[in-house]
Amino acid sequence: MVAVSRSLRRPALLMMIAVAAFAAGSILKVYGTGAPATFFGCLTTGGTLIDVATSPASARVCPAGSQAVTWNQPTGGGGGLSGVSEFTANGSFVTPPGVTHVMVEAWGGGGGGGAESDCASGGAGGGGGGSGGYVRGVVTVTPGQAYDVIVGSGGAASASGGASSFSSQGTPLISAGGGNGATLSTGGTGGLGNPAGGILRAGAQGANGSPSPGMCPFFFGSSAGGTAVQGSVAIPNRSAGCDGASSFNSNTPQAGAPGDVILTW
Repeated sequence: MVAVSRSLRRPALLMMIAVAAFAAGSILKVYGTGAPATFFGCLTTGGTLIDVATSPASARVCPAGSQAVTWNQPTGGGGGLSGVSEFTANGSFVTPPGVTHVMVEAWGGGGGGGAESDCASGGAGGGGGGSGGYVRGVVTVTPGQAYDVIVGSGGAASASGGASSFSSQGTPLISAGGGNGATLSTGGTGGLGNPAGGILRAGAQGANGSPSPGMCPFFFGSSAGGTAVQGSVAIPNRSAGCDGASSFNSNTPQAGAPGDVILTW
């Protein structure tokens, strides 16, 4: 335990009563204020703390046989989260002052549904498109720098969805791939993520088209696209693969749903 010199004046002595709390990891404050303080003092070779004050360190000259010490010196921000933003279309993110890391959560665009197969091949409805991949990771950023946020588009009929990414000068720092489009009656596979480090989830595969024996070309069975991966929040009508061609949609393959990006800092 640090001893306190009797030569301390009363205000300084009141400050030093909190030394035990400081040693336990508490934040000290100047009496009568709500703001954390930076304390300065002189520590003798015998372990006595003298001349405690909150004046700047540059003005402190410790007597012979002691050395200047300080505690509660600010070293950066207070920590914690300060903002969140969702992107449903391409955009830009400018890093706020003091922010050095951003959590990126991204879903790729969903794949498009496939066309129905011909009667000679069984007359099955088109397969469903795969849903987009999912990624969640923390990216190091520079305060004041602008970053590109790309939201993957949904794939057209039988086409893959686009990747969603958080990029610096054209280079993706983290990305989630789009779901694959269906090939005729075969459902498309789900997309994948590509992080520097984080959580990856593959998108769901689309269902194969249902065969309609004896009913072709008058009826084609339906198929469902892959559902979107569940992240920190639900994203209705985003990232899912879409249905293949069937008699329930005028034999028209459906386009996949676009992706989504959420930033937290």
